[in-house]
Amino acid sequence: MDIRYEAYLILKDVHINHDYANLSMRNRLSKYGVRDRSLISQLVYGSIQHYRYLRFLWSSFVEGELEEEIAVLLDMTTYQLLFLDKLPDYAVINDAVEISKKIIYGKYQKLVNAVSRKIKNITLDFEVNNETELALKTSHPDWLVKLWLAHYGYEFTKSLCFFNNTVRKVAVRVNTLKISREELLKDSDFEIGLLGKQALYFNGNILESEYYQNQTIIIQDEASQYIGEIVDPQKGDRILDACSAPGTKAIEISMMLEGSGEIIALEPHEHRISLIQNNIELYGIKNIEVLQLDARLASKHIEGLFDKILVDAPCSGFGTLRHKPDIKIRICPEDIDSLVKLQSEILTETAKLVKIGGYLIYATCTINKKENEKQVEKFLKEHSEFQLVEEKQINPMEYQTDGFYYAKMRRKMNDEISI
Repeated sequence: MDIRYEAYLILKDVHINHDYANLSMRNRLSKYGVRDRSLISQLVYGSIQHYRYLRFLWSSFVEGELEEEIAVLLDMTTYQLLFLDKLPDYAVINDAVEISKKIIYGKYQKLVNAVSRKIKNITLDFEVNNETELALKTSHPDWLVKLWLAHYGYEFTKSLCFFNNTVRKVAVRVNTLKISREELLKDSDFEIGLLGKQALYFNGNILESEYYQNQTIIIQDEASQYIGEIVDPQKGDRILDACSAPGTKAIEISMMLEGSGEIIALEPHEHRISLIQNNIELYGIKNIEVLQLDARLASKHIEGLFDKILVDAPCSGFGTLRHKPDIKIRICPEDIDSLVKLQSEILTETAKLVKIGGYLIYATCTINKKENEKQVEKFLKEHSEFQLVEEKQINPMEYQTDGFYYAKMRRKMNDEISI
């Protein structure tokens, strides 16, 4: 029961305390081994991925609304009984009843037992005939499905919603300071990725491997790696990573520079500065300077201009829902308006620091034209000194990656600017 109870406590953190699932797990799971952590992670993320449909299913056996503590327990129990074939029903139900004894003075013990026994006989149905069923059965907010429908159409939206509930393979990037991709590929457990030049997939638990333990690989989504390649750093470049934490792309760019040039990494929050610093030290990087600074103030505190500026902007994160499903619970439409304003302010400010002939690369890990194409279109209208060089939406279904967007813009030479 300890494993399931720990998963339940994390789910309670997410649903009731509005914590981030990954941070709650990081705080709670250090005492567990790799195998137990894996099961807890599966219970947590699976229950969140399917949260709407799970509640729809078990609520048919309950009259009225339940306290959220019990609703969360029934979410997790329903997920195990209907989605995880390898867990015996009797163990799942027994543990659910035992956990219920700890909640609200055991008031719902009999209800949990009765509902759980009815749940195990449900037959799942994932056929969808309209946008309402699509949102419910894939557990996405109605407003988000409507947004995607307006931007991308029904077939794309349907494919994306179902894709978001699949299991993500963990991508890794080669630490080129220690080893080459060719050397790693001598191990048949590695497979080549579809996007990143240094991207690989590992058949097995990468966290238990010697490659992870000795830092010859770095865990990083393949689409995220590809954004670093779009920056295209050249030896001796001065590069600004305007929204850096946890520093993964800055480190990638540093490795591509082979120790030359200069990278300045910005992060406004003190607790996230340590994430960047720890990663820099872990991989022995020497050419990154970390500043605690809001990118919206960059030109007021940083001297000189840059060859390349990467704005990996704060965004809604809709491209990462496979491994961050709690975004579906947390975010609301009003949040997007605030993010769009923030993104625009960062772009406008950092543009001041791009050299003539240099590049401004804007990227997000979301699928939303308001934060992506329309944001760049607005920037270019207001900044005639920049021209669009390249733009792409990386669709997760196509590459089996996170969903990303990028726009690479060049600051024109003086004789190219229309008067």
